[in-house]
Amino acid sequence: MKKSFFTLAVSLFTVYSLAAQSLISEFNWDDRNQPATAAKYGKSAKALGAHAGIVSGGVAASNGLGIAQDHNAAPAPAPVSFVMDGSDFNVDGLEVSFEFNAHNTNGNGSLFARLHQDATQPPVFSLFIQDYKLQLRYTLANGEVVMLKDIATVPTTDELSFYSFRYLPITGEMEVYMGTELVAYRESKSIPLSWANAGDAVLGHNLYVAPNDVHDTCEAKPSTAVFDNFTATSITENQVLLPAVHFLKLTAVADKGQINLSWTTEAEAQKLAFSVERSQDGTLYEALSATQLNTSLEDNKLVYMYTDKTAKVGKVYYRITQFNKDGSKLISNVAEIPASSNIATSGAKMSVYPTLVQNQEVKFELKGVANNGQANITIMSFGGSIVRNKSVELSQATPGTQILAAGELQEGVYIVLLTHNNITYREKLVVR
Repeated sequence: MKKSFFTLAVSLFTVYSLAAQSLISEFNWDDRNQPATAAKYGKSAKALGAHAGIVSGGVAASNGLGIAQDHNAAPAPAPVSFVMDGSDFNVDGLEVSFEFNAHNTNGNGSLFARLHQDATQPPVFSLFIQDYKLQLRYTLANGEVVMLKDIATVPTTDELSFYSFRYLPITGEMEVYMGTELVAYRESKSIPLSWANAGDAVLGHNLYVAPNDVHDTCEAKPSTAVFDNFTATSITENQVLLPAVHFLKLTAVADKGQINLSWTTEAEAQKLAFSVERSQDGTLYEALSATQLNTSLEDNKLVYMYTDKTAKVGKVYYRITQFNKDGSKLISNVAEIPASSNIATSGAKMSVYPTLVQNQEVKFELKGVANNGQANITIMSFGGSIVRNKSVELSQATPGTQILAAGELQEGVYIVLLTHNNITYREKLVVR
């Protein structure tokens, strides 16, 4: 059975003392006033490709690393080639995580690699893509070369996805995550990684990226980041890995004068505290009191819920900042409430019945509004995943119109959202 590092850390707690991982480097490329090679924490990089630099299109509307657009002429596709000192990576065990967008790449090249000192030889370590399929190569101290082919197909949509590689020398366990999915797992003997004959560590080696198109006026379109939030940490033989914590999704729903937030996390060993933050302009955020958080467990993910009862008039933005025990912090995606008109007043009401279902059909009724026009009904899990989405013509919807057939949903807790005339109504549904 495949074990997660979180399970491993718990099971070994009484045998091995926990120690903090040693940070090698962390880059987020948010500050355009700093060179792209400047680390946020740890060791800075020493070089990067000629056309590589800080571009827009990072996580949560931030910046990232990509191919910078020339305002006068678009360069040919160019490699990122973000080069770090390889000697900093001569460690027993390693965790590397980053956000990656394959959309403008040619589908081939290393995401992260330790190159061989002999350029004619393959890399000593490489997490790379070939024809948009994720591949992995690494070397152990006993001389064994591990090669995993066609692990998974990487997304080619124009958005960043989370990737991580982790090797724990105390057990010889290796994991690769793509998004929230464990796509590769391997157990070997308790043996360190080998970096014999290894040279530089490179992000985006031979990964050719096309720059964004330019307008006829030669003004560049906003660039799309290829990498963001790169972090590398070492894991020594007497350390147990505390898994990184990452958000899966933050959602915000307006409901009768208040905003209901929910977000999910995985692997909570590092978490110290949350800050719920609100903004009127999407730039300046204020922290709200987050002492009253409700939680539930869904698909082995922890779901948090918070209600903002002081929502302000106009468009509102929300985000969650998570503070970790190692001093780092993580910021969620931004959830937007378009305007105060999205909040249903107490004079209108949607009824969903029954709200506790056991192999029964589910019906709805909308009261206190003009019974015309189209309404959109969305059914979401508490973790924010959309499981059903349908349109209903209200003029043809009689009280008691069926929205779910008996047995259509698996057991769990769901949120039913009905949007009509820019107003969203919300009800909870429990399926047993």
